[in-house]
Amino acid sequence: MSVLQSFFYSKILRTISRIIIGITFIFSGFVKLVDPLGSMYKFIDYFNAFDIGFLEPLALPAAIILSTAEFIFGVGLAFNIKPRFNVWGVFVFMAVFTPLTLYIAFTNPVSDCGCFGDAIIMSNWETFWKNIILDVFLVIAVINRKRFTPVLPAKSATRIFGSVIILSLGFGIYSSNYLPVLDFRPYSAGTYIPQKMKIPEGKEETKYGYDYTLKNSESGEKKVMSSQKYMDEKIWKDSTWNIIKTSDPYVVKEGYTPPIHDLQMVSNEPQERTGIPKGEDILDTVLSEPGYSFWLVAYNLNKSDMEAMKYANTIATFAHENNWNFYCMTASGQGDIDTIREKIDPPYNFFNTDPITLKTIVRANPGYVLLKKGKILEKWHNNNPPEIEELKEKYLKSEN
Repeated sequence: MSVLQSFFYSKILRTISRIIIGITFIFSGFVKLVDPLGSMYKFIDYFNAFDIGFLEPLALPAAIILSTAEFIFGVGLAFNIKPRFNVWGVFVFMAVFTPLTLYIAFTNPVSDCGCFGDAIIMSNWETFWKNIILDVFLVIAVINRKRFTPVLPAKSATRIFGSVIILSLGFGIYSSNYLPVLDFRPYSAGTYIPQKMKIPEGKEETKYGYDYTLKNSESGEKKVMSSQKYMDEKIWKDSTWNIIKTSDPYVVKEGYTPPIHDLQMVSNEPQERTGIPKGEDILDTVLSEPGYSFWLVAYNLNKSDMEAMKYANTIATFAHENNWNFYCMTASGQGDIDTIREKIDPPYNFFNTDPITLKTIVRANPGYVLLKKGKILEKWHNNNPPEIEELKEKYLKSEN
C-alpha cells in the first residue's frame, strides 16, 4: 500500500472526516429547524428568481424536510449510527448542492444562500468554497465507508434513527407555528435597536436599493420602478399606485452595513386620519418614546390571519387605555389597508416598512413586538399572542 493510500485509509483521518461532516450537518440542519420560516422565505426567493413561483406552496414542507435530512445525516455520522447509510445520504446531498451553489455563485440570484440560516451569513462564493472543503472530507468518508464500525446493532440503530427523524420533523413543524426558540436575527429580545443601526465613525453606510412592482388600482397598469425613483418622484402620494411586489435588496453603493439597516415606519395613510404627513418616517420618534410601544407586524395584510388581526384590536385598546402606543407595520398598499379597516375597524394606524425587514423582525403574520425606549422587550407569534393579564402583571406593575 502506497503512502497516499495509507493516508486515505488511516483510522484517524476517516474519523476526523466523519465527525467534521457530522457536526457541520447537525449545525446546518438545527439552525434551520429552529427557524423553518426563514428557510421558507429563502426558498420562495429562489423560486421567484428562477421563475418557478408556482412552487411556492412547497417552500415550507421543503424547508422542514431538507433541514431534517441534514440534521439526521449529521447525527448519524457524528455519533457513528448507520454510518454507511448516512455517508451515501450526504453524498447525494452534496452531489446536488455543490454544483447548484457554483451556479448560484456565478448568477447571484439571491445574495445569501441561507445554508446556515441567520446564525452565520455567508456570500454565495463563500458557500461554494465551504462545500468544496466539505467535499474533500466526504471523499475520504466515501472511500472508507466500509471501514466504519457502527456503535450500535442494526435494530437499536434503526429505533434511535427513527426517533431522531420523528423528533426533528416535530420540532420543525412546531417552530413553523411559533417563534424560534433561538433567535439569531438582529431583532431578538433584549436588542437596543438604535445601537444596531449605528455606523462606526469614519465609515460610510452601504446604500441598498429595491425594485418595486407597482399596480394602478384604477387602470390595472403595472410597472417596475426603483425604490429611489419611487421616493424621489413621490409616487407614494398617489393612492392609486400600490406596491404588489418588492425585489431582493441590491447594493447601490458599497460601504458598511449595520445589523439593522432597512428599518422605516413611513406613514402611508391620509394625514387627516393619522395627523402625520403622508410619506413621513416616524421611526426615530417611536424609538425615543419613553413609554411602551407595541408593533403589530403584518408584512402582507392579504395573508394575515384575520382572527389574529381581530384580536390585535383588543391589545391595541388595552395599550391606548394605558397610554401605550400601538402601530401596525406592513408592506401592503393603501388598498389592502382600507380593506382591513372595513373588515375589523382597527383602533391604530398603519405604517409601511420593507417586507424583508418585517419578515426578519418577527416570524409571524401578524406578530407582536413590545418596545420601550428603542429596546425590544418581548415578541409574540399570533398563535401565542400576549394575554391582557400577562401584560398587566409583567409590565403595568413595573410602571407603578
